[in-house]
Amino acid sequence: VLDLDNTLWGGVIGEAGLGGIEVGDDYPGSAYRDFQQAVRALRDRGILLAVASRNDEPEAREALDRHPGMVLRWEDFAATEIHWQDKAASLRRIAESLRIGLDGLAFYDDDPVQRESIRSQLPAVTVIDVPVDPLLRSASLLECEAFDRVAATDEDRQRAALYERERQREHARRESTSLAEFLTQLGIRATAGDVDSATLPRVAQLINKTNQFNLTAHRYTEAELQVQLDSGAIGIWLRVTDRFGDYGLVGAAFVLPGRGGEWRIDNFVLSCRILGRQVETALLAEVARRVQEAGGQGLAGEYVPTARNSAAADFFASHGFEPQDGRWVWVFTRGGIEAPATVSLDAIPAEVGAIE
Repeated sequence: VLDLDNTLWGGVIGEAGLGGIEVGDDYPGSAYRDFQQAVRALRDRGILLAVASRNDEPEAREALDRHPGMVLRWEDFAATEIHWQDKAASLRRIAESLRIGLDGLAFYDDDPVQRESIRSQLPAVTVIDVPVDPLLRSASLLECEAFDRVAATDEDRQRAALYERERQREHARRESTSLAEFLTQLGIRATAGDVDSATLPRVAQLINKTNQFNLTAHRYTEAELQVQLDSGAIGIWLRVTDRFGDYGLVGAAFVLPGRGGEWRIDNFVLSCRILGRQVETALLAEVARRVQEAGGQGLAGEYVPTARNSAAADFFASHGFEPQDGRWVWVFTRGGIEAPATVSLDAIPAEVGAIE
């Protein structure tokens, strides 16, 4: 989450105007241009960008859209809060709009008073110390531990584009007269397949990073998930597209064989950006189909509450599972589980894999 004046460019746009701010080939503008290139490098790795600036939005947008020295443009930002209100409130709204926790935000602002304000009001946010000398800022950003990663998946690298398409969907939702009309117009298509070596890294990432729609909060390494697969577990990934584009690989489930033909749902996760689209029902339907195909007699699962997964609290009850000894059970003598009419669900053979 970036400030603008004297952070993304030199000077104050409201005072200097479009031609008076510093960003470009000559110092000190070159230092700000280099900083923007460092920011862009983070975006290319899948780090979302946002703006929290005390400014007039039309002037700020004009600078990003029209200044010839800019490396970053308006469309590079997944969320913008440009006004004269408190920045702590801006960060809360940014987190809410992106459906992430405050602990997923890193704040970069040249003003030490603003940094201290965020530290005191929002202790979960990572506040990055900003050098006074703009020549040192690129290094301060790229060396920040908040952005350290072992590896980036294809979904990471495409994340900014994914959020841009989500803004288009949100506009379509507001234009629809009902949720059913909106979902029908989206033309949602889900493709499911078996977890394999190509999809395991993304599936492991989903399991370990998903908080809101995560039934059990069981966390596993890739190696541990592979052990489950080798021991007979069914691992399923789900990729989703609609008329606006590809959401990516956004869902995963691991189901373990048990006694008496009952299989246990050990992990069932869905990315927050697909919530509310009935895709969770499509994934559950595919889990049930695969378990039946494997000779299973029923499914059992549990909801383990955490501080952040209340969105999944009524999942089993709302899908007709029956409570039994602290678990939720579905017996296949009742039949299978149907995918929703608003989602076209396809399953592909294991050897094909997910197209990344």
